[in-house]
Amino acid sequence: WRRRGGMRGKHLFALLGFAAGWLTSTVFVTLSGPGQGPPIERSLGEQHIGSQHEHVGGVHDHGPAHSQQGHRRMADGDLIPGAPDPNAPRSTINPYPPDMTYMPPNQKEPFERGNGRRVLIEIGARDGDSLWSLIRPFSKEKLRKTPPEKWATADVHDVREFDVMYIIEADPEFNPYWEKILTTGEYFNRTKMPETYFYNKAVWTEDSHLNFELRGTGSRIITEQDKKAAEKSDPGHGKRGSGKGIKVLESSLGSNCELPGYDTTRDLARACDGKQYCRYRIDMWKLGGDIDGCHWRKIFKAKYTCDDDNFQQEVALESKVEGDTKNIQLVCAGLLEMRIEAMNFDKWLRYNLHPDDFVVMKIDIEGAEIPVLNRLIETGGVQLIDEMLYECHYHELTWQNPEVPVSMCRRQCEQMVEQGVDFYFWARREINKNKRVDDLRTQETDAWWIKYGVEKNDCMALEHKFEPIPEFEQIKVLGM
Repeated sequence: WRRRGGMRGKHLFALLGFAAGWLTSTVFVTLSGPGQGPPIERSLGEQHIGSQHEHVGGVHDHGPAHSQQGHRRMADGDLIPGAPDPNAPRSTINPYPPDMTYMPPNQKEPFERGNGRRVLIEIGARDGDSLWSLIRPFSKEKLRKTPPEKWATADVHDVREFDVMYIIEADPEFNPYWEKILTTGEYFNRTKMPETYFYNKAVWTEDSHLNFELRGTGSRIITEQDKKAAEKSDPGHGKRGSGKGIKVLESSLGSNCELPGYDTTRDLARACDGKQYCRYRIDMWKLGGDIDGCHWRKIFKAKYTCDDDNFQQEVALESKVEGDTKNIQLVCAGLLEMRIEAMNFDKWLRYNLHPDDFVVMKIDIEGAEIPVLNRLIETGGVQLIDEMLYECHYHELTWQNPEVPVSMCRRQCEQMVEQGVDFYFWARREINKNKRVDDLRTQETDAWWIKYGVEKNDCMALEHKFEPIPEFEQIKVLGM
């Protein structure tokens, strides 16, 4: 890990007195929130592995000394209006208490803000399917030392250690999954979790409550404009019918794998038959466990009929399942919608972060990232981020956000780079207007960057036509 010089001041802070209430050998998972009753505390006995917790509250030396100004400047030298001030007073009351908290058992108290604290913010975390790429990214050096035929099974990843993780997911469907992770303190491959805070909330430009559409592929904040756009592409979308609804004909998981997969017809029919709208959760452990050698590239297929006032048709569904779980949406008519709590993300950042933290943030929130990041760019709050991993949902990527051309994503990238952020586009989809969106190729995360030679701060990365680098041509991108 290295930190950029010349941007932020380095400060030493005394430990706050509130840490005295933490026990030295027992960790608690605290669940709180409206309608949940009093906090539930669970004792955990797992030991955390990682030297980063040997200096709790002390100085983290991860790079060259930083400017004592504590501000970043635009290219012309002017300070950004509202730029984070390291000396700004902080409220003694947390305006956004987390819904779940995990503290490693050998950590005596929370890390204090500042002093080079290493922070990961995962926004749109779902069930953690992208977290692995953030904490265990591919290593060019290890890939070069390992024969390509062994890349799928060998250790070809770097280890990025974080002191604190903030996990933000607005869809309550994933709450049980994170409760399990934060109760055991372990992620995929028994990877130990650091100090972690989970928020079942949306990030937004203000504190409010928003309409939220629950979808299989990616739940999102919705507007009346979204509903009209959806109805144009699906005549039954958003309408309530009175027909017989869904009738599952067949369903399978892992038919593309070398080892036998699962016949999910009966399970899917039990969950969805007779409904106009069904959200089905694929759970590998409920079905019988993972399919060896096929963890990141299982294909789920389903065929069902719709009998509804709006239309009658047979529907074929296919979706890639990466990891242990995924939500699949079957729709004849109807829109599953709920009201969710949203928090002012600029305010959240300024409360939880300090200019001397080293912060990596990934954001993938199905279109809401546009106004959220525009606000951070405007206020200077984006300067609290060192590395930005950004999936921009431009119009060529999906029927959503018709007012967002790919050039808007490029401009946001340029503005964040101007404010000192190391920027990477998190994913892209090949732009080809002659093909259906479902047929287009998606490229994602660190595998894409290495395979195609995508560089930091490449604001044209969504528009370039890349060719694979020969030495990394066989690396898998989303299982392809």
